[in-house]
Amino acid sequence: MNVNDIGAVRDGTPCGNNTMCIEGSCIDVSILKYDCNVTMCHNRGVCNTFKHCHCDVGWAPPDCRNSGYGGSIDSGPLPVSVQAKGDLKTIAVAGIFCAFCLTIVSSGLVIWFKNGLRNPFGKFQGRVHATKANDEGTPV
Repeated sequence: MNVNDIGAVRDGTPCGNNTMCIEGSCIDVSILKYDCNVTMCHNRGVCNTFKHCHCDVGWAPPDCRNSGYGGSIDSGPLPVSVQAKGDLKTIAVAGIFCAFCLTIVSSGLVIWFKNGLRNPFGKFQGRVHATKANDEGTPV
């Protein structure tokens, strides 16, 4: 049975200043002749194994300076499903905001119509009927 040791350090793990673990040993990174760093990517991405910037979402390769969809010149842009996540969040927030506004307006209308027959002091106004009076001032 072939079981990996869960305590084993994976290749590529930093194990000191300018050293990394390769096959269980700490090796100086200069042997990789790797000249890519995050400053090349303007702190908006990481270097991939081809020494090219893999840009974060919102930034365009090759150097992550301009706005874009992310990815690298090696892998291309991110899949449409990942790009659409930002659009879905915007739509969800707008939908929740509209529902909240609709609830407030509806509640206001219900309260206004419910209290429409009352005066500001809460007494029922009802209808006032005029009475006929004869010449002597007594009602008929």
